Formats: sequence, C-alpha cells, structure tokens
Amino acid sequence: MFCVSLSKYHNLGNVSAPREYHFEVEPSQEVRETGRPATSLFQCISNGVFNMKRAADFILDTTRPGTFNQASYDEFVHSESAGRAAFCFDGLNDFDNPATVRRNIIANRLMGEIRQARDQQNIRNADFSDYPKESL
Repeated sequence: MFCVSLSKYHNLGNVSAPREYHFEVEPSQEVRETGRPATSLFQCISNGVFNMKRAADFILDTTRPGTFNQASYDEFVHSESAGRAAFCFDGLNDFDNPATVRRNIIANRLMGEIRQARDQQNIRNADFSDYPKESL
C-alpha cells in the first residue's frame, strides 16, 4: 500500500497553463511490516486507514477453507473503527487480473456494508426531539 502526498505547487508564471503536481510516494507502515496475513479484519486498519486489499485477502483466505466467521464479520462491519477508517484500495486496480477483480468486488461489498451500517447508526442516533410529535 502506498500513500501519496501532494508536494508543494510550483508556480509556472502563466496562469492559463495547466497546473503541474509533483507527488512523493512513501511506503506505508503495511509495506514496511513483514507482510504477515491478517488474522482479523481489525488488523487491516492502521493509523485510521483501512487496507481493503488486505481485508479482501483475509476474507478469501478464511472463506476457502471454511473458517469464515459471519458473526465476527458483522461485528467488524458495525464497529466504530470500521466506520471511521478511510478506505484504501491500493493494489486492487489491475482489472486484467481475474484474482484482483475478485478481491476488488469483495472489498467494494465490504465498503458498502460498512457505509450502510454507519448510516443506519447515524439514523438511530439522530435527535428528533426538536420536532413536534404531530409531525412524526
């Protein structure tokens, strides 16, 4: 996983000229680690960034031998840490590779379920006490 940070903008002097951006790429903490496979979905979150490729690999690795635990999956999807994390899809953009496409589908489904759980929680937490009871 690579995190891309925007470096300083260099003024070209011509306002109508297209802007040029220079990117510095630094390996993230996940790349610097030994590359151990995750043993839970919670391990796929590092510094508030959710590594979707690592999560998809974990789901595939537990689904194939039949050790996938739906209850722990649901617990993660509804967790606060999953709802607050930023999704990172690095390594899932090679659409010519069927295995990568499969992981991308799993990652997108997981992201959709997390967002739906977060939205449902926000609706439950909404305070409707300001509205008159007749309008409800």
